[in-house]
Amino acid sequence: MKFMLWLSDMAHLQFLWLVGTFAGLVVGGFFPATVAVFAVLRRIIRHDRDFNFTIEFWKNYKENILDGNLLGYLLVLIGMILAFYTRTSIQIDNGFAYLFLALSFGFMALFILSVVYIFTSYVHFDLSMLEVIRHAIIIMFLSPLADLKIIGIIALFGWSVSQFPVLVPFVSIAVFCYFIMRIVYRAIEAISPAGKIQTSD
Repeated sequence: MKFMLWLSDMAHLQFLWLVGTFAGLVVGGFFPATVAVFAVLRRIIRHDRDFNFTIEFWKNYKENILDGNLLGYLLVLIGMILAFYTRTSIQIDNGFAYLFLALSFGFMALFILSVVYIFTSYVHFDLSMLEVIRHAIIIMFLSPLADLKIIGIIALFGWSVSQFPVLVPFVSIAVFCYFIMRIVYRAIEAISPAGKIQTSD
């Protein structure tokens, strides 16, 4: 029964994420919807179920239309620069080619981990965007076990999407975000005990 309730919650969140994403014509709705999903999941993981999913989702969605998109597209820009660097490194044909390639993939892996920590920290800490980014990166470097778990979840998610693409519109995004939020929440709580850093309500 608990599993079915959890699965129902994930399907509900997935539906809200899809509606929120398309409400912003994708380009303006993807990031606020994703932030809103993480905010709802944070409350679920904290065993706080005394709230309405739909109301909480749209509350966070509206509050983060500007900042969520600003943060999201800033990270997209950085990702595009790193992707360009990685593609350029692949085309290098000299003795340093493997070194450049290894550095490129290393930076890309760190960037992907940073994005995960930044988005989850964004809904956890009540801080400025720059402070959120700084705390997220610190927590990432201080949580190697959580980093490995996140890499495993990302790999499993990629495999699941490639094998069962029919699940993508139904529960995949919400389930992926749930496990990511759960891992990062525990890492944040271990590094930043309550009372030392101001968190969201």
